[in-house]
Amino acid sequence: MARPGQIRRLGPVAALLLPAALVLLAGLLFYGYPCEGSACVRPTLASYLLLLLAAPTALLAGLPWFLHPLNLLGAVGSSLVMWLFLGRWAARRATEDVDATWRTYAAELALVLVGVWGGIVVGLAIVGLWLSH
Repeated sequence: MARPGQIRRLGPVAALLLPAALVLLAGLLFYGYPCEGSACVRPTLASYLLLLLAAPTALLAGLPWFLHPLNLLGAVGSSLVMWLFLGRWAARRATEDVDATWRTYAAELALVLVGVWGGIVVGLAIVGLWLSH
């Protein structure tokens, strides 16, 4: 069993493991999937979706339409801050119980991520509808 103090101290950093894994998976999919021409559309879109899940503030920063170093820095920086904040919030919620475990922490983080990632999907749907007209 984990100690609540350990979960509170390491929770924000532990939340960074998920976006790191998503970025790694997106890179493997984008660069490791053999394709040519129009066959590359699906792996590219899947990689982009994984990157959006890892950097949820990318759409707010104007990516992919405004590809500028400041936009990239803004998206990465604000997403990093957001992940640290969500990890801290999940750690606080999980350790309200004296018998807190990392499983409790993961459940609290997953609950928040449903909302964040649901917002990304809704945002992409709105952008898709806007671009289709």
